[in-house]
Amino acid sequence: MTKDQLRIVYMATADFALPSLQLLVESGYHIVAVVTMPDKPAGRGQKLQQSKIKTYAQSVGLEVLPPVRLKDEAFVGRLR
Repeated sequence: MTKDQLRIVYMATADFALPSLQLLVESGYHIVAVVTMPDKPAGRGQKLQQSKIKTYAQSVGLEVLPPVRLKDEAFVGRLR
């Protein structure tokens, strides 16, 4: 199976996962979607802040899926 034939759903939120995602994208792998936690309020103003994973994924045109629950039927159906 070649990297063009693989369909990858990348699931991560932590900053340490960003270099791996970047390498997959730069190497030409087919990333179907990136699953990452929804934006969370942070700081004194409690402004919504996105993860670095989400910011990068959107910047390279990947679909970002922030599930409320991973076992949600609608979410699982979207992955298939």
